[in-house]
Amino acid sequence: MKRFVAWLRSGTPLAIFLKCVGTASALISLFLGAVQVKNVVTKWRAGQTAARELLAAADFKLNTRDYAQAWVLASQAVDSYPSLAPAKAKQLAVAMAWLRDISSGSGDPSFSAVSDKLTPVLLRAASRTQGREKADVLAHLGWLTFLKWRDGARNLSVAQPYQQALAIDPGNLYAHAMLAHWLLYPGGGEGTLADARVHFAAALASAKTPEERQFVRSWEAAALMNRDEEFAPELVRLAAAMAAQGDTLSPATRSKILWLAYTLPGWRGLDHLTDSVALTQQQDAFPWLTHGLDAAERNPLYRGVFARLTELSGDTAGAVLRYQAILKEFPALPGNARAYLAGAVRRRELSTRRP
Repeated sequence: MKRFVAWLRSGTPLAIFLKCVGTASALISLFLGAVQVKNVVTKWRAGQTAARELLAAADFKLNTRDYAQAWVLASQAVDSYPSLAPAKAKQLAVAMAWLRDISSGSGDPSFSAVSDKLTPVLLRAASRTQGREKADVLAHLGWLTFLKWRDGARNLSVAQPYQQALAIDPGNLYAHAMLAHWLLYPGGGEGTLADARVHFAAALASAKTPEERQFVRSWEAAALMNRDEEFAPELVRLAAAMAAQGDTLSPATRSKILWLAYTLPGWRGLDHLTDSVALTQQQDAFPWLTHGLDAAERNPLYRGVFARLTELSGDTAGAVLRYQAILKEFPALPGNARAYLAGAVRRRELSTRRP
């Protein structure tokens, strides 16, 4: 400090004056620079706070399955803060979740309209990611391609992105499940049930969380239901496996499986429950499918399934009681139902009287 003062006082009056002016200018510039830095830091912190708020809002909307609003919020974060990696990650997460859950009843104008909106984000992500993350993105690009194919763009190669994903990550859950779905889709991949089983089994083996298991199982059920009653026995086997492993399906999905596997075959189908499905699988599947469904207890046909399974298990007396209860509680049954139940009661009673 003494040296600076001595330097400042040395020289002619003009020199001293110029030194003072220069020093003052330097101090003012330093102060202004500090203020500017402070403003930049303040703006940066405000921007970070705003970005976190946008991403938190996007996350909330994503958890409520309001994908359109989640997309808007995540995109605002990316547009406002393009270098913020969490914003890009959230936008990608919203895009993939929206694609996985898209349906014609979700308020979307068309599958292609949503697909076109999300395509650029997925393509950019595919170019910048590696390994499993890249395979996840490619699998969703495959699903996006399928949605456009279903909307009429039949010249698209749906399977190719799935195969690319599996080349990068052979155990990729999304690629296996989505490819299996494509193989079974009517007019689509033209695969066999055996082919699809291999991919669904690989996807299930890769599932690490209950949510991932739920994803695989729900897509497997959807793929089988797309073929209506053609794969009804496989749906029953799937339900038995899910019951044994503690998996779940929505009441709506279980109700549709019941419709395909039991309602459509009707009362005549009760004599063929074990033609394609083992008795133990039927015994595991049916109670699991009907659990918690109020309509199941009020459905005489489903009561008949329980009675038939009781009979097949060897409890003839218990089966007769169940058949008789149905006849008593549902007096307005159609003729074919009453004929089946009355015939079943007579046959079982006669079998118990034989020496």
